[in-house]
Amino acid sequence: MDHSTDQMSTAKVDLEDADNKDLVERIITRLMDQKEPEVNHVLIQLFPSARTMTLKAVAEDFANKRSGVYNDFFDLVKDTQVNNDIFRALSSADKNPQLIMARKTHDPTRFTLTLTCHRTPFKEFFAECRDITCEDCVSGRITSFMTDNQLSTKPWELKLDRVEDRRIDLCKNCGNLLTSKAKINLQNERVLYECDNCGHKGWTRAK
Repeated sequence: MDHSTDQMSTAKVDLEDADNKDLVERIITRLMDQKEPEVNHVLIQLFPSARTMTLKAVAEDFANKRSGVYNDFFDLVKDTQVNNDIFRALSSADKNPQLIMARKTHDPTRFTLTLTCHRTPFKEFFAECRDITCEDCVSGRITSFMTDNQLSTKPWELKLDRVEDRRIDLCKNCGNLLTSKAKINLQNERVLYECDNCGHKGWTRAK
């Protein structure tokens, strides 16, 4: 299945160019060990003219960290036209070099979710809680707590904490990506920056 390329700029990547080879290796690092549906979605945008089943197979290889995916991806880049904008965005080609040095991997941002149910000690007294396990309640009704008791409110407190594994290339003020135009200074474990979008001067942990 081919994807439309009418509104995009596509071209072959010259892998004889050392800079391009480095950008492809950055993409491989970024795609490795991510979930298959997300990787497949990205590959469809990166290779708009590639066969759907080919991209699905490569996405599965990335998700499972298969040993041959490195060479397979290089072959795919060599033989297939890429969307130039997606290629540059995915490889961080326009990012400040110091950001790339500070972030060798592309770990997903992780969140710790703490959910405390106050009804558990008294669940036999609440009709909506009596015949359901707490695990089923959390997984099935966390976003929409349903009950006939109009005086009932959600029986839990929700606390969300962001842990240390997170992107370092985002402005803490506006949330935009820090590009090569941002003023960046890498000092020990900190990335000091002046955002080129909103002008915010701040810092984030380098690792």
